[in-house]
Amino acid sequence: MNGRESLERVEITDASLAAWLLMNGCTLVERQYIPHVGPLSCLMVFSGSRIHELQDEYFGKRTRVDLWQFRAASNRINVYVHEAKRSYEQARCGEAMEGHDI
Repeated sequence: MNGRESLERVEITDASLAAWLLMNGCTLVERQYIPHVGPLSCLMVFSGSRIHELQDEYFGKRTRVDLWQFRAASNRINVYVHEAKRSYEQARCGEAMEGHDI
């Protein structure tokens, strides 16, 4: 069995949980901006061999973090969310332009 088969995947929208997973070695494999839910809402898909254990620690309030590492991970998540929003808006703009002759 190779390493890819043992990786679990989860879908989340919680930016703090996303930062926690990222700083603990999980990989962001997909992101999708969700319009009309909030100012910046994004569905993120993470994978990792310990992802469910890390979620249990997070929701069980058993996490301990280095604040600088957490801040760096949070900043990376914010960049990913803004990139997803920008991609979504560019796709919408492109679709709107297809209906108009220039």
